[in-house]
Amino acid sequence: MPELPLVIFDGRCGFCRIWIEYWKTITGGRVDYAASQEVGSQYPQIPAKNFSESVQLVMPGGEVVSGARAV
Repeated sequence: MPELPLVIFDGRCGFCRIWIEYWKTITGGRVDYAASQEVGSQYPQIPAKNFSESVQLVMPGGEVVSGARAV
């Protein structure tokens, strides 16, 4: 499990990348971000199709939330 909350996003999505850069400035070092293409395989509990449908937030305790709730 991650030490910090981890937002996993579709690294091929330009819209996602724009928002991720914005969120990074807001959250500072309190949240980590990674493209699903890089870390998705480390989270087998998240179906692969979910990564292309919405952002996924993995909390340090293992809870996973997606979409608007994750944001």
